[in-house]
Amino acid sequence: MVKTKVQDIASELGVAPEQLMTLLKEMHVFARGPQSSLEDDQVAALRVRWEREKRKQKEEPPKKPKRRAAKAAAAEPAPPPAEPAVRPSKRRRTAAEVAEVEAQAELERQAEAAAAAAFDLERPVLEKLELPEPTGLPMPTIEERARALFKELPPLPAEAETTEEEVRAEQPPEPPTIPLRPAPPPAQPLAPA
Repeated sequence: MVKTKVQDIASELGVAPEQLMTLLKEMHVFARGPQSSLEDDQVAALRVRWEREKRKQKEEPPKKPKRRAAKAAAAEPAPPPAEPAVRPSKRRRTAAEVAEVEAQAELERQAEAAAAAAFDLERPVLEKLELPEPTGLPMPTIEERARALFKELPPLPAEAETTEEEVRAEQPPEPPTIPLRPAPPPAQPLAPA
């Protein structure tokens, strides 16, 4: 098996070794430099790829250079248009058109005023708030206040009208609290050994 150096292939193909090195990198073939040796199958693949790229370059049509005449023609400004012989005349509005425009403007002003009035909220003037003087009587319960507001409510059941003293009397007495830790066992004297 004969190993060929990258530099020898480059001279054979008539290109710079650096171009072949970039082509080898594109082909994912590892070569450290132009003095690196390549195996026969790598050399064959390199030659095939080089020929293919060479054909592609020949097949691509060369770009046509842009014409300088077209640039020169575009650079010349177009001659200014001839001045019109007749000046445009001003058209006067009729009285009907003027009245229509004024009516439209008035409608727009009214709509804007209505919209502005809708956004301007008047703050209600609050009179001094009079608080009832505190009395020695307790506050009425929600049921009592609701009954005062809504006269049609049925009367409260007899059970609900118990006083606090009756509620306390009905509750069983609380048992005495028990300490959380048990008492330590009595200390016994140590027997002499």
